[in-house]
Amino acid sequence: MGRAPDRRVSAQLLRFGSGTCQVVLPEWRSAIAVSVPTEQLQRSTGLNAEELRSALLSVVINPEAVHDRELGLRDWQAEVPAARGRRRGRRQVR
Repeated sequence: MGRAPDRRVSAQLLRFGSGTCQVVLPEWRSAIAVSVPTEQLQRSTGLNAEELRSALLSVVINPEAVHDRELGLRDWQAEVPAARGRRRGRRQVR
């Protein structure tokens, strides 16, 4: 019997820091905060700090992970809520 396939889950940003962000993956462990390098989140999503703080995040994980080191976090995606005339999920270039 093989392991379950990786799957995309929602991620809630708890704390934004200059070096590290704390996120919770409610579909994996709702009581455990996982550390993610801020630079990785910004590079993967293309969002600046302000946009990232309000974004709806998702990430692909190993759902059978017992420890956060086994999650294999990858393919971060973000949807920016519509606000101040911006389109959802898109950055405007001027």
